[in-house]
Amino acid sequence: MKSSNRYKATVILIIFGVGYFISGAFKDNFFGGLISSMCSAALIGGLADWFGVTAIFGKPLGINWPKKVFRTDILRNSKEKFILTIRDMVVNDLLNKDKINKKIEQYDFYNEIWKIPVIQDKEKLSYIADEIAEKVDVNKIVVEAAKGYYDDTKLINYTYTLLKHMIKSPYYSKTIDYVCDEISMAAQSDIFAGFTGEMLNEVVKKYKIEKGEESFSDKFLYNFVLNPQILSDSIEKKILKYMNKIKEDGSEEREKLDKFILEFIESIKVDEKVKMKIVYLKELLINNLGSLKIDFKGDELYSKLKETSINKIEELKENDSVRQEFNTFIRNFVINIVDKRHSEIGKVVEESLNKFDSDEIINLAYDKFGDDLQIIRINGSLVGGLVGIVIFLISYL
Repeated sequence: MKSSNRYKATVILIIFGVGYFISGAFKDNFFGGLISSMCSAALIGGLADWFGVTAIFGKPLGINWPKKVFRTDILRNSKEKFILTIRDMVVNDLLNKDKINKKIEQYDFYNEIWKIPVIQDKEKLSYIADEIAEKVDVNKIVVEAAKGYYDDTKLINYTYTLLKHMIKSPYYSKTIDYVCDEISMAAQSDIFAGFTGEMLNEVVKKYKIEKGEESFSDKFLYNFVLNPQILSDSIEKKILKYMNKIKEDGSEEREKLDKFILEFIESIKVDEKVKMKIVYLKELLINNLGSLKIDFKGDELYSKLKETSINKIEELKENDSVRQEFNTFIRNFVINIVDKRHSEIGKVVEESLNKFDSDEIINLAYDKFGDDLQIIRINGSLVGGLVGIVIFLISYL
């Protein structure tokens, strides 16, 4: 840590101290009295502020000062209150629900997808398609989906029956486990860490601009609470923990997911919006299959489907209609999560700060802000000296 301000404050205090003792011999004349008054007031102000700054991090001179008169070792004695204050500031000010939702509403999620390297690389997309093809019979799925054009009522009934059958089959649990494993792998990837880190950095940068001059608590917040690495690690652990809970049969999280899926399946029969979505997907599938002009002949079918799909992916990048629908869906989904989970931000802040014991918090805080706080000592000495001059001139007159 740079100690320039601490050095300056100490030198200024020593100068005023020496000046006070030397000028004491000449205080009977005007200039001697003026200098003596200035130095004595500056010495008092500097010592008082030295005591105040030192009391934040420990006990001045290592003495157990009477608690009824002096408050020392403030940071250690107020650790819990300090953590709660930081938590409330993050939840209610920096990351309050309205600010987060406003940021989400302005964010272009669709554009971020196209920044993922794998989507921009045709060879990687081809490799992923081959991996999927080894586990799933793509040809069979496409052929079965293209057989006959069900009318809307039959399609909805068929979708309902198929999903009801699927959720009772052993493949349901395997599918859930596979999805959870893929999400867990994605959460541990460098791409996810970079994406979350970038978003957090943007939020903190914008807050710094809006906030203006940084306070002591702001600096502590930026270094130890809203540190992108700490938050990314915390988010990753929560995702992994939640995915593991989902995979556990009988867990509360798994039961909630099963209930949500069952409710969705039942809504197919009664919810007109869901019915309309199914019909829309059918028409979209039929239209795309018709434009592909696929010749269903073994491996040739798969090659054509893969090539066309990759080309279609590139075309989607400039499709404003898809962009709007995708962003609307993701924004509503994320805002819904924020509304339900916003209170957990405070828990993350508390967990991050509680990782440090009192000594670690004091050392880290002093290392980051101790030198800046020495400016208080400098100001105390200088202002004290000016007050001393004013008092002497008033008393002299």
